[in-house]
Amino acid sequence: GLGVHSLRVWTIDEGGCASEDTAWGYVGEDDGEVVGLVPLEVSPSSLPVRSPIPMTLEVGPAKDCSRDLASGATVYLRVSRGVLGSVSATGQGLSVSLDTLGEGEVDVWVDDVMEGGEVRVEAWVDSGAATGTGLATLLGDESPPVVWDQEPQGVTLGLVEHVRFTFSEPMLEESFEEGVLDVDGPMVTSVIGMILSEEGNAVEFLLDPPVDGSLGVYTVLLDDQVRDAAGNLLDGGWTGAGGSLYFGTFGATAVVVDDVACGLGAGSTGRFHPDGDDGEGEEADTVTVNLESLTTPAWWWATVRDLSTGGRLFKEWVVPESGTDSWVWDGRDASGTIARVGDYQLEFQAIDASGNASPLCSVVVGLAQHGGTHE
Repeated sequence: GLGVHSLRVWTIDEGGCASEDTAWGYVGEDDGEVVGLVPLEVSPSSLPVRSPIPMTLEVGPAKDCSRDLASGATVYLRVSRGVLGSVSATGQGLSVSLDTLGEGEVDVWVDDVMEGGEVRVEAWVDSGAATGTGLATLLGDESPPVVWDQEPQGVTLGLVEHVRFTFSEPMLEESFEEGVLDVDGPMVTSVIGMILSEEGNAVEFLLDPPVDGSLGVYTVLLDDQVRDAAGNLLDGGWTGAGGSLYFGTFGATAVVVDDVACGLGAGSTGRFHPDGDDGEGEEADTVTVNLESLTTPAWWWATVRDLSTGGRLFKEWVVPESGTDSWVWDGRDASGTIARVGDYQLEFQAIDASGNASPLCSVVVGLAQHGGTHE
């Protein structure tokens, strides 16, 4: 049938000895459709993040099943980070029409990308008979770190010997100098040490003396001069910009949080394909989850977890509009990169002003595979 096929082949050398191998076979329509590997070249091969100048993607020369140049054929494109320019929206993917030489040219804009890393461009056709991959690199990091977790948080009635923060990315150890954390409450305590995790994304502050959470409410203030490994200032208020304090509480706090109910919003099927060309059903670029709580919480916690690894892609604190709200995921991780094809668990909790969290509510969604992808 049409598409890409894995073929079991035998290679015979000059001595008549054979070895088993795997090859890819491409079967396409006999109507000028592109068949086989689509050459993709991105230039320049690297740019700084937030560059005002786009990369250029050169497509082709591509060929049809007769191995003639695929003049006038259509190729679909997707980029893992950034935005494609000079492409056509079809509702099934962003496309480019090839010229008489089986070639095309597309801009890749990265001016809104704040974190460095790989830029991956994929090409395919409807039948799956053609695929292509192009790679480039973004350099630098202008994304401010945020606090993903504070431990302890909310109601804590026992003895507290340390306060631990988990951040969205590795942190700069030198920025955690004396005085960056204040802990105030019924008992007077001091920070006597700091331990940075091996991964660099978690910091534990040691308290002396330990404090008794049952005696009242304690506040923690983390300084806005804390920085990530790239030197970006802390975004303690989840504003999208660095340079703001983080405020949290623990101890004998009041609990004013209700359970949260969650479910897919209208038009979301649970499977979607974020290719930059929003369509219906699996062709949607986003998935929407409806949230409902009897009272309006101070925050929603939204977490995306990869079900194949259990790893957390990112966590987001969202200020609710009301007790009835919605949250949209665009299929990207904390760096803005489109997640790989697979299943993901979207987890939600309502959070009150003291940091108390409701029981978890979750929805499983899947990133769909486009026709040209094969492993």
